[in-house]
Amino acid sequence: APASITYQLVNYVGIAGSYDSGRDLVSLPSPTAWTGYYRSNYNGIIVSVDTLNNRPVRLKDVTDGTTNTFVVGEQSEYRVRTDGVKEDKRACNHDGGAWSGGAGGSTDWWLNMTVIRSPINAKNANNGQEQAYYRHTLLTSPHKGGAQFAMADGSVQFVSDNVNYGILTRLCDKGDGQPLGEF
Repeated sequence: APASITYQLVNYVGIAGSYDSGRDLVSLPSPTAWTGYYRSNYNGIIVSVDTLNNRPVRLKDVTDGTTNTFVVGEQSEYRVRTDGVKEDKRACNHDGGAWSGGAGGSTDWWLNMTVIRSPINAKNANNGQEQAYYRHTLLTSPHKGGAQFAMADGSVQFVSDNVNYGILTRLCDKGDGQPLGEF
């Protein structure tokens, strides 16, 4: 019989952007790709390199500043549904684990990246969070009151569950040009 393979899943996820533009919190970021796995936005730092965004993000592309932009967010706890059931929906928890994805185009699934659509540790499930390979997996943490984030400048910040959703969105958008306020 073939040997079984065990691999470690990661507890952090790359921030591919925010669901809405940080500029006005209602319009779509550009470019945007709609797929069967929900909307992919490219306004973050860790993005899929494909036909819409054919190059990796460079530091000069982070016009909001590296101290004001998330690169990686914590995703280390089970998603808790409103009925109290816990589910492991981390963005790395699919075939191949953290280091695999679809064929690389805008219509394929990808792992270990998320587009932020809900508050930290949200208990509600919007479209795009139901499967580990969908685009909008939740930021989750067992830490009481918030989650850890790595910023583009290399620093780590603990961000409260209660952070204003507009500020959270702007922290995920590398070039919205909007002030943050306290977070």
